[in-house]
Amino acid sequence: MSALATTRARKPENSLVDDFKAAFRRLASGVCVVTFEKSGELHGFTATSVTSISASPPMLLFCVSNRSSSFASMAEGLEVGVSILSASQRPLAERFAKRADGGGYPDVEISRLDDGAPVLSGALAGVSGRVTRIASAGENIVLFCEVGMARHAPDGTPLLYGDGSYLAPQPAAGV
Repeated sequence: MSALATTRARKPENSLVDDFKAAFRRLASGVCVVTFEKSGELHGFTATSVTSISASPPMLLFCVSNRSSSFASMAEGLEVGVSILSASQRPLAERFAKRADGGGYPDVEISRLDDGAPVLSGALAGVSGRVTRIASAGENIVLFCEVGMARHAPDGTPLLYGDGSYLAPQPAAGV
């Protein structure tokens, strides 16, 4: 039996959870903001769990915690905008990571994709999606979306999140 298997077998459940969280803090992820409209107001949240799952047809998924203020708004048929943030948009990532005062973000500058999906102005990329399926996954739900549109900036540096901090990638030496 390997040392990893032996260690895992002896650890109490709360220690496994702590070790699992610590392990995945080491995985840097791109930072996105998922936006949607509710009662005519912009709502949204910061997400590092956005994943492309199919190119043909274009599909993506993202996760939402059951503790999120956005959780109750998630439903099949919901139209969302996914903004892939640039390194300069860290303040927006931090803002959407907290609950909105008064429920919405009326002062945040957005642009709209041709299909009307709200995305954050200045983002590296914007994608619209329609939620087609929701699956329960522990303390989260996983939302599967059909992509309606996608646009991207010609260049820019993405904002990353890893080890509990926002990061901006550094150019490789000699490049």
